[in-house]
Amino acid sequence: MTRTGWLLVIVIIVVLLGAFFLWSQSANAPTVDEGASSDATMGTDTLGQSIDEGGDAMDGRNFEEEGTTAPMMASVGYDGSAFIPSTVTVAKGGTVTFTDTADGTMWVAADEHPTHMDYDGTSRADHCAEGYTGAKPFDQCTRGASYSFTFDKAGTFEYHDHANAAAVGTVTVVE
Repeated sequence: MTRTGWLLVIVIIVVLLGAFFLWSQSANAPTVDEGASSDATMGTDTLGQSIDEGGDAMDGRNFEEEGTTAPMMASVGYDGSAFIPSTVTVAKGGTVTFTDTADGTMWVAADEHPTHMDYDGTSRADHCAEGYTGAKPFDQCTRGASYSFTFDKAGTFEYHDHANAAAVGTVTVVE
């Protein structure tokens, strides 16, 4: 083969390697849907992310860092045996929505079991009684498929499924 022939082979190889490199980089890049919503939905792997202490279920940020804020909403799934994720963080005034993805028997309640007094100091017997007119407790008060609660004070609040007290979680509410 002539010298020109070898140079042509080398140029073709370099072009093919460059094209492969560019293709492999774009194949590994995340796709962006410009019309996508930022609302997360519950699935079998619920967001698929681990949660750092004091972090957000969406991106794991630590909200104690200067210049960051907690979200106003969080979603927690219940699969019949566990809350996923079990730890979420919201800003004061934020709402957490719990959704039973199994069979509609979830009963979200503030710890301690069975009184549910930790959030507002009233017992389950008091705040779940018919005609109760006090502050809204962090207690679903009956089984159901969905429950939302707006946290109006900062702190760390543990909760459980009243029908399955082994299923537990934590909501951290930051100023």
